[in-house]
Amino acid sequence: MGSDLPVRIGLLALFVLITVSFMIALVEGSITTEYEGYLGSAGDDVEILISVTNDGNASDTAAITVDDTNGWPVAVPVDFNIDAGETLERTVTISIPEDALATEPNTVDITYELDSSGETGTDTVQIDVEQVFDINASLFGGPYSAAPGRSYLIHLMLTNNGNGDDLVAGELYAPKGPAGQGLYDIHHETFSVLLSPAESKTMIIMSTISRMADPGNETFRTIIYANSSGGNDDHELFAEIGVDDHDTWIRNLNATMESHGEVVGESITATAKFGTVYANANPLAPVANLTVSVHSSAAKGKEMLDSNTTSALIKDFDADTLIMSLDYPTTDYDDYVIRATVEYLGTTWDLVEETITLVEPEFAFDLRCLDDEVTLAPDDDMHTFDVAIENTGNVADTYTVDILSETPPVLFNNGQMTITLEPNEEVHIYVTFDPSIQMGRHVAQVRVVSQGSSAEMTEDVEANVAEAEDKEGGPFGDIPTDIVVGAIVAGALMFFFFGTEIGWLSLLAFVPLYYRVTGKQVLDNYVRGKIHGYVIANPGDHYNGIKGHLGINNGTLAYHLKVLERENYLKSRMDGKYKRYYPYESMIPSKKKLSPIQKLIVEKLKNNPGVSQRKLGKLSGESVQVVNYHMKQLEDAGVVEIEKLGNRSKCYVCEGWK
Repeated sequence: MGSDLPVRIGLLALFVLITVSFMIALVEGSITTEYEGYLGSAGDDVEILISVTNDGNASDTAAITVDDTNGWPVAVPVDFNIDAGETLERTVTISIPEDALATEPNTVDITYELDSSGETGTDTVQIDVEQVFDINASLFGGPYSAAPGRSYLIHLMLTNNGNGDDLVAGELYAPKGPAGQGLYDIHHETFSVLLSPAESKTMIIMSTISRMADPGNETFRTIIYANSSGGNDDHELFAEIGVDDHDTWIRNLNATMESHGEVVGESITATAKFGTVYANANPLAPVANLTVSVHSSAAKGKEMLDSNTTSALIKDFDADTLIMSLDYPTTDYDDYVIRATVEYLGTTWDLVEETITLVEPEFAFDLRCLDDEVTLAPDDDMHTFDVAIENTGNVADTYTVDILSETPPVLFNNGQMTITLEPNEEVHIYVTFDPSIQMGRHVAQVRVVSQGSSAEMTEDVEANVAEAEDKEGGPFGDIPTDIVVGAIVAGALMFFFFGTEIGWLSLLAFVPLYYRVTGKQVLDNYVRGKIHGYVIANPGDHYNGIKGHLGINNGTLAYHLKVLERENYLKSRMDGKYKRYYPYESMIPSKKKLSPIQKLIVEKLKNNPGVSQRKLGKLSGESVQVVNYHMKQLEDAGVVEIEKLGNRSKCYVCEGWK
C-alpha cells in the first residue's frame, strides 16, 4: 500500500489539473453590437446597443470600456454580473459635438472583460455625421459698369457654413444688345467651386455689354444664382450694370458686305465702323490706334496678310462713327479672319473678329420657254410666249436679251433689252404673236448673252398658222366622207368630252392656247372672279367640286380654269383621278417620293440649316447647277424654303418635312 501512495497522489494531481483546466476553459464570453455603422446629426446622442454573453459554466463580472478616435463624450454602462450561459444587453451612448464635421467619421471600439477569467473581446462600429448644407453668397466691389463692347467683372463671395465639402454651382443671366430696343438676347454663363467647411472663396464673373448700348443712358440688371449641392439653399442675387460713356468701341465690322458666311469675289473689302463718346472727357486728348486687318484662317494660325491702321485723337472722333476700309486682292479661295482693333497706350480696348469663306465667282444662267410651239388659226387671239431667264450662278449678272424674228413684223416686242438678276432670281419676258397678219410657219429666236461670262443661250419659239382645208364631196352627196366619219366618231366621243371633267380637260389639252374673248367678256370676267374666289376659300377642291358648288357647266368651267392657270391666278396638281386647284401663291402638298439625290439634299439640309446652295453642293458632293435644279423642284413641292438675303440665300427644310 505504501508503494501505491505516490501513484495515487500523482493520479489525484492529474485529475485536479484536468478538472481545473476544464473549469477554466468553460469560463469565457462574447460581445456583439446591433449594427456595424451609425448615422447621426451634430449635437445628437447615438445609442449603441451591445450584447454580452457568458459562454462559460460559472458566473462572472463583465466590465465595458470604449475607445473612439475622435474623443467624443461617451456614457459607458457600469460593471455587471453575468451568469453562466446568460446574455445581457447594455447601451453605450456617444454624444456627437455641435461642431462635428461630416468629413470626419468616428471609429468606436467597444471592449468587454470578464473579471474572473480575464477573458476580453472587442467589436468596432463607425459613426458618421450627417452633412448639413448651408452656404452664404454676397456681391461686393460694386458699382459695376463698363463701356459699350467692354467687359465688366462681378465679384461674388461664397462661404460654406455647412459641416461637409460642398460643390457650389452658379449661373449668370445678363441681357445683351441691341440696347435701346427693348429686345435683348440673354447671355448665360455657368460656374462651380468646391468649398470645404467654413471655407470662403471669391468668384470673378465676367460679362460684356453690347456694343450697341447707349452710353450713359442705360443700365442692365444681371441675375446670379448660387446653389448648394444639397439642393436646399438657393441664392438669387441682382447686380445693376451701368453703361459708361468714356470709351471707344467698334460698332460694326463687315467683310465684302457679308459677315460670318460665304462671300463671292476675287478680293476682300473689310470695313470697320468705330464710335466714341469720349469727346472732351480727357484734356490730354489721348490718341487711339484703329486697325482693320485680314488674316489667314484659324487653322493656319491667323497670320496677318494685310492691314490698315490710323491714329486719331479720341476727342476728335465723330460722336457716332469713324469708318475705315481695307481692300485685299486674292485669288486663294479659302477661309479668312477679318479683325478690327482699338488700341490705346499699348492696351487693346476692343477687338472684333469675323470669319468668312471666300468662294470663286460663278456665272451661270438658265433659259427656257414654257410653250415653245403653238398652232393657231388666222382668226385666233394673239398668243404670248412665256420665256424664263434664271440666274443660277452665285453673283449678280447682267444679260443682253435679243428677240429676233425671221418674218418681221409678225412677232411683236422685237429688239434688244438688258436685264440684271441677283443669284437665284428669275424673270419672265413675253413674246407676243399675232396670227392674223400672215399664214405659215413663223420662228423667232430668243438669245440671251451673259455680260459676266459672255456665255450665250438661245431658245426658238414657233407659231404655225393655217386655215382648215375644204374637202371634195363623197358618197354622201355634198357632205364629204371624212366629215361624216368624223361626225360619227364625234358623236361617240361627245359624252366623254363634254360630259365629264376628264373629257373637258383632255379636250382643252389639244388646244391649250386657244382662248378667244367673246361679247360676253363682262360675264366671263365675273365668272372667273367667282371661280377664283371659291378656290381661295377652298384650296385643293377638284373640278367636280367646283362645278357642283358654283353651278357652272363643263365647257365654261374648263375654259375659265385654263385661263386662270395661264394668267397665274391658279395652279393645279393631279391627285389620283382628280385634278385639284390651288391659289397660285399657295404651297401645294406633295406626295411624290423624293429621288435619291433629293433625299440626300434634304438630309444634308436638315443637319445644316441656313446654308447656301453653294455650300449645300459641297456637302452633297454635287455641282451647284445640279443642286439649284433640285432645290427649285423641292421648293415648288413645299419640301424646302429659300430665304434670299441680298445676293446670298439661306436654305431650310420646311416644318412638315423635318
